Amino acid sequence: MARMTIEQTAGCTVSQEESSGQLLEVRDLVVRFGRGTQAVTAVDGVSLGLQAGESLGLVGESGSGKSTILRAVCGLVPATQGQIQVQGRGLSQWPAHQRARLLQMVFQDAYGALHPRQTVDAQLAEPLLLHHEPDVDARLIELMAQTQLGPELRFRFPSQLSGGQRQRVCIARAMALRPSLLLLDEPTSALDVSVQAEVLNLLARLKHEVGLSCLFVSHDLAVVSMLCERIAVMQAGRIVETTTAENLRLGRCEHPYTASLLAAARRHRG
Repeated sequence: MARMTIEQTAGCTVSQEESSGQLLEVRDLVVRFGRGTQAVTAVDGVSLGLQAGESLGLVGESGSGKSTILRAVCGLVPATQGQIQVQGRGLSQWPAHQRARLLQMVFQDAYGALHPRQTVDAQLAEPLLLHHEPDVDARLIELMAQTQLGPELRFRFPSQLSGGQRQRVCIARAMALRPSLLLLDEPTSALDVSVQAEVLNLLARLKHEVGLSCLFVSHDLAVVSMLCERIAVMQAGRIVETTTAENLRLGRCEHPYTASLLAAARRHRG
């Protein structure tokens, strides 16, 4: 299997003003689906924080609750208990049009996230038009350049794009309103290894160039370690360990479940 590498971005740093302050704070979050004896607890008392300019990874097996946290943060599923604050204000206190400028989500299935009968041009322009952005055409061209989408792709339909190109369109659309926080739900899992590396390089570059913060969900420790400074390991709806990417690279962990994920990742690479 080919080995993925992340490009080193030189000379791009986030200012002290941008990197200070809590951007996202989740306190004792509980999310349940269903009622009574049929209720299922997907997230069970999770707390986490994210500073401006930081990337935090959520890692765990399918059903561990990591994607549900993303959906709760962006308001797609209601929190049963707990608090979610963005820039010091409760999520519900932000009007929808302001929330769209604070956080955006990139989904795993890029083809399903795009309208099959709209061109790249139409899908990137839509949020800009809805929010009355000036000079939509110039911003659209800038977005395509930032996400390395060639100008020849502008008037193509999703079916005419590769998987990597479709995911770049989704990232460009999420970046259109210059959000402070990008929520990434396994954005590379449907791509082959070489294309995964290209998308991760793109996200790393955007992180440094525009001071982007990311909450990145994946089942793959290696992928998350490439983009995120800190990693929270989830099991059965709870965070069992929070560590650094450097610790994971060195094989340092405290919880047996994290150790099992590391062992599985080594077997997969081998």
